Amino acid sequence: MRAPVDLRLTERRIHIAREAANLPCFLDVAVSHLTRHAAAGGEAFNRLVGCVEGRLGSAGFKVLATAERTSGGDVDILVKVSVDQELAIYDVDRMQMRDETDTADEIDKVQNACS
Repeated sequence: MRAPVDLRLTERRIHIAREAANLPCFLDVAVSHLTRHAAAGGEAFNRLVGCVEGRLGSAGFKVLATAERTSGGDVDILVKVSVDQELAIYDVDRMQMRDETDTADEIDKVQNACS
């Protein structure tokens, strides 16, 4: 059975205050730090995709990356429940990776970039 699932990170942006443009010492550190956050988020998302594929695959479905729309009743419910369960795990994983990125040394580096 095929269960079309489209998981993607959309409109990922790094936002930095305009005022930072006038502080090159801070801007470089801030961009580096936020880029690390983006990379960590990407890693967590890749694990999410693998988990969703595993969960649906073990239920006998073939997961396709597509945006095509279908209506499958029980299939839609299984996919939604499976994805929702994995998204809850993804949120915890993403928060853990955020905390691992925001070490005391890293925060100190960002806060004291221009010192």
